Amino acid sequence: MQGGQGGFGSDQLQVTVRAEDPAVLETAAGQVEQAVAAIAGAADVRNNLAAAQPSIRVTVDRQKAAAAGLTEAAVGQLVAASLRGTTIGTVTVDGVQQDVVVRSGTAPADLAALGPLRLSDVATVAEVRTAPSISHTDGSRSAQITARPAADDLGAVTRDLRTTLDGLQLPAGATAEIGGVSTQQSDAFTQLGIALLVAIAVVYLVMVLTFGSLLQPLILLISIPFAATGALGLLRATDTPLGVPALIGMLMLVGIVVTNAIVLIDLVNQRRRAGIPLREAILDGAGQRLRPILMTAVATVFALLPMALGLTGGGVFISQPLAIVVIGGLISSTLLTLVLVPVLYSLVERFRDRLRNRRTAPAATPVEQPAASVEEPRESPWTEPETAPLPVGPGVHGRVGDRSGRALRDVEVSLFDIGGELVTTTRTAPDGTYRIDVDGGGEYVVAARSGEREPVAELVTVNGGPAWYDLTVDGPGVATGVVRDPAGQGVVGTVTLVDDRGEVVAAGRTDTAGRFELRDVAAGEYHLLVAAAGTSVTTRVTVPATGSVATEIDVPAAPVPAPN
Repeated sequence: MQGGQGGFGSDQLQVTVRAEDPAVLETAAGQVEQAVAAIAGAADVRNNLAAAQPSIRVTVDRQKAAAAGLTEAAVGQLVAASLRGTTIGTVTVDGVQQDVVVRSGTAPADLAALGPLRLSDVATVAEVRTAPSISHTDGSRSAQITARPAADDLGAVTRDLRTTLDGLQLPAGATAEIGGVSTQQSDAFTQLGIALLVAIAVVYLVMVLTFGSLLQPLILLISIPFAATGALGLLRATDTPLGVPALIGMLMLVGIVVTNAIVLIDLVNQRRRAGIPLREAILDGAGQRLRPILMTAVATVFALLPMALGLTGGGVFISQPLAIVVIGGLISSTLLTLVLVPVLYSLVERFRDRLRNRRTAPAATPVEQPAASVEEPRESPWTEPETAPLPVGPGVHGRVGDRSGRALRDVEVSLFDIGGELVTTTRTAPDGTYRIDVDGGGEYVVAARSGEREPVAELVTVNGGPAWYDLTVDGPGVATGVVRDPAGQGVVGTVTLVDDRGEVVAAGRTDTAGRFELRDVAAGEYHLLVAAAGTSVTTRVTVPATGSVATEIDVPAAPVPAPN
């Protein structure tokens, strides 16, 4: 971790020694000074108690001074005048203002020279060493031992200093604690860590509002650990300490790397809303967003290279770690986002689809029956035709429809045994029904698939008789709707779906209620042409890859023929 010029108010290591007894304080400060001087990363060690200077202490005996007609203040003034003279005014010489000092004789050079004053008759005179200043911390007398970090890695120096202090045996009543730039760096790291967590929370809330989901934003936030991995790895590779500028770069990465995942997943969601199956939506979205994401990342990396190489001049101590962190995080998060985020998205969405299917699927109640009995059919979303013959032998029967409840014809239905071996394959009838007979009872897997869409599989149990099982799959696109006149009545007419090249894709007629349905339409945008008696109308429709699109069309009233 880096300190130095990282924006702190101080650039020195500092140890504060506290003790009530001055002698104990001096001894403890000396111990700490020697210990700090022994640390490899500390230089220019100083102890403010070691700066003590020789001085004369005059202790006036008030009774003797009063007997001589002197006061304590008068004795002090006489001693000060003897040592420093008396300032009586100022004079300006060559534009410089100087004091005018009057001295009576030569200032005494030592204690013996004070003899003629007979100061010893009224006071006790001694030569002592005193500190130029006395500092207190939390009400206790204290000393400051300071040192300049000789290495860029302030964190390593601080750890060595803490280890050294923990091993010291200070005198009773003395304590020592680390301050200065080490404490400032610790406080800065704490504040930036809180800011990082707040930034992640804010980004998450914004994505929840954007996607309308609590789970998908968590997938996008996976990019942040990926970014941290690359950032710390590049700091390690370039031997750059982790300091405040590097943490600011981490804070920037929170917004930068999540953007790539947002644009990727947003496009996938758009494709899924258009009816494209999950796998195809992910492949299409990743392919569409691959080039923009890579180009953005490469452009950002090259823009930050001059800062990372230290070509920015005096601000390199801030810009270089910041640029290294952003470059490393952007490289790792971009590569991992393009690979892992789609995988996680696929896993989560498949799990959610299974949960939705379980909630919407009718619950089957197991019934103990004899081997030759017929299993009661499950409740079906489609009505069984009255003319359909009732199966009596063992097998699996049912209907296949899309998610809107519409029966699907010519859908491939396969039956597998519990070991995964294919038993047989059939296709649904025009009314969506299927029938597969088996030789005996047991557990099977029935699977249905419409076109190239994702198959749906269910586990069924055959108890010696027929088991009715309906399947819901993603079917082909269908264009449905109703045609009405201005009075709201259904209109009988022709309905034609035409692509942009003018080719007819599907055509049909409305019934007496004006309803129409055009099946097996490929996904895309089309012109829907409605022609009724004496009038016509055209509208634009978008058919999804699966499911249906409903359109309500109002046609103008037919013109009234003019009388002859």
